[in-house]
Amino acid sequence: MLKRFVQFGVLLYSKASTKAALTAEAPAGDLELWNDLAKYEHIDAEAAKAARSVLERHLWYLSDETVGLALFSEQVTTEDKALLVYNLSKEPGKREVRGNAALLKHGVRLGDFVTSRTAGLFSGLEIDSSFMSIPPSQWNDVEAYQTAKRRVQQLRVVNDTAERGVKLFEEFNTLLTKDEDEKQFLLQVVEANRKAVPTEVKKKDVIDAL
Repeated sequence: MLKRFVQFGVLLYSKASTKAALTAEAPAGDLELWNDLAKYEHIDAEAAKAARSVLERHLWYLSDETVGLALFSEQVTTEDKALLVYNLSKEPGKREVRGNAALLKHGVRLGDFVTSRTAGLFSGLEIDSSFMSIPPSQWNDVEAYQTAKRRVQQLRVVNDTAERGVKLFEEFNTLLTKDEDEKQFLLQVVEANRKAVPTEVKKKDVIDAL
């Protein structure tokens, strides 16, 4: 068992965890890990299948809203970036916070996760997307692209932090009550309070809201 653990860590986890903090590389990193796990089945099928199952439930950076970060990757090829841009006209399906695991199959590419919803990344980050009118091979020579790339690289990859926050809330909520109706009521109270009290508040504001 120890040998299997160390082997998995050395061959797969160490590489994936090193790239995990690089925002522009996160989408390609998720897809690369999924493909690596497919190959790893020849070494340890049980561990590989279990890891793939977990990964497919955590495709935060393969959603159509975040996969566009790969446009600013130094590892993604110009061909894949061209496909990303091409698929920006694709009609989106139901909004999901995670990438569609059903798309994961042999030969899948980052561009397969893109829809017109991906373009929201540019407005959200106030990025000038004019560079997309020229071939990706020329982007590094364009100031708008370099500015956007620097902005993306300054973003934090927060999926681990978010997951810990969700887990903490779930455990805290369970401590308060195990009754589902009371849990839902608690969530409604919290949401009503958020709407009534601004993020930056003084003691008087809280008293007035209550």
